Amino acid sequence: MPDWAKKQNSEAQKYNQQAQQAAAKKAGGGRMGYGLGSGGAGVTTTAQSSSSAIGFDFRFADDDEEDAQDITACVNSAFGSNAPSLSADDLSGGRGARWLVVETPSPDEVMVACCRLKIDMSEKPCAIDILAVDSRAQGKGAGTYLLKKAENMAFGMGCKKCEICVGHWMERVVGWCKKRGYESGGGELWPEARIDEIPEPTQVSIKAASMLPMMVRMRKKLGGEKKDKKKKKKEAQAMPDFGAALSGGQLDFISDITKTLNALPVTHDVSGTQPVATTITASDRTAGMVQASAGGAELEDLVGDLLKALKTDQGRKDFKRLSKAVGDDET
Repeated sequence: MPDWAKKQNSEAQKYNQQAQQAAAKKAGGGRMGYGLGSGGAGVTTTAQSSSSAIGFDFRFADDDEEDAQDITACVNSAFGSNAPSLSADDLSGGRGARWLVVETPSPDEVMVACCRLKIDMSEKPCAIDILAVDSRAQGKGAGTYLLKKAENMAFGMGCKKCEICVGHWMERVVGWCKKRGYESGGGELWPEARIDEIPEPTQVSIKAASMLPMMVRMRKKLGGEKKDKKKKKKEAQAMPDFGAALSGGQLDFISDITKTLNALPVTHDVSGTQPVATTITASDRTAGMVQASAGGAELEDLVGDLLKALKTDQGRKDFKRLSKAVGDDET
């Protein structure tokens, strides 16, 4: 038995014990039985909600005659005349595959579902084949329980996706897989990668391990974008609309001021090392709007002071006065 299978068997046994204890506590010790197996043998299981699996155990099948016979009987019961032919190699877990089985709890331990699990550690998906539920146990959650366990093992071992191959004529089973998150693998009736393993036309359904995390990331991203948009809208509303407060000529004059400031010659201080902006000699005409520094005002500070002043009523009045004075000088 491969090391990964031994590890999963150990984890399965531990999980079963915890699940049985929780189920028994929830059910208050209640028990219920239903007929299963040849001869109508009664099978006792722990009572739980009818919508969930009722006290199932799962494990890897042993490589012996007893499990081989039980698997064959389960597959025949599930598929009837359409049951696939199982060779000795198939039953023994050949081609690197293992059988995962679901059975009723001890002491009955009657097999109610099984599937063949092939975990490929390369880039190929995990193959879940011949997923069968005994016809007398269908509708009780055994199939969903088995599929979930198989997926957990595959994704836990690092597989990127699970692949289920179902006979293309079994539309009900294909629909069952779709409800559990599987999508069509492209509609190939003969999967090229497994042409040597599958002897009949097959519908391939695939479930990616990254699907749920991806959806979570998308929701977070979309939520973040909405938040950013609201924040940006709020910030935009808080900004003053200079276009509404000033005329077109005044806006042009702001542009002229900016160009003038950019064109100012650069002088040096006494040490001759630090460049400083030349003092604006007409600062008295701005009536306090632009506070030009005689020592070291940066261009960004000057423009910032101008825009800050324009946010106030007094600043706009002073600016209009300055604009008119400049116009008179030009004439």
